[in-house]
Amino acid sequence: MAKILLLLGVQPPFTTSLFWRLVKAAVLVGHTSTTSQTGWNTEPFDVKRLLLLSLLCLVSGSHAMDYVQCEAIQRAAARLKAAMDTEALASQNAIILPAMEKAKAKCSAEFGGNGVLNCIGIRMASYEAEGVLAREAVIEKYAPRVDRVLADYEAMGCY
Repeated sequence: MAKILLLLGVQPPFTTSLFWRLVKAAVLVGHTSTTSQTGWNTEPFDVKRLLLLSLLCLVSGSHAMDYVQCEAIQRAAARLKAAMDTEALASQNAIILPAMEKAKAKCSAEFGGNGVLNCIGIRMASYEAEGVLAREAVIEKYAPRVDRVLADYEAMGCY
């Protein structure tokens, strides 16, 4: 069909694509004018075979990924991860930092020197565990969105 359209001078709507240009080159290779007596002479078969081979390579790559969309998905994933990390750290610090100030005040009033550090370590153990739980809760909240972005990334064929 494309050969007939080319010979009639009609171009289909997809004429700007690389695929169309290769089809056009492959069809017109056999119809170039030369100075022979017949007026039309066919190019050697090797040139047509080379053009058709490049056409086949292009067709097999038609399922190629869209790099712009892949980059957009990567940027979205990076923003999501940054937001998740920021919120997780903030939720952990919201528990640990006030508890640290209270523990410092109590321990420095009761002990001196190395005793203050030991006291703070003992008092902070439960708060640190609570802070880790708060951090994990934020990460679990973001998990469905992260999974959806990763699934989109893989579905697009991005690497």
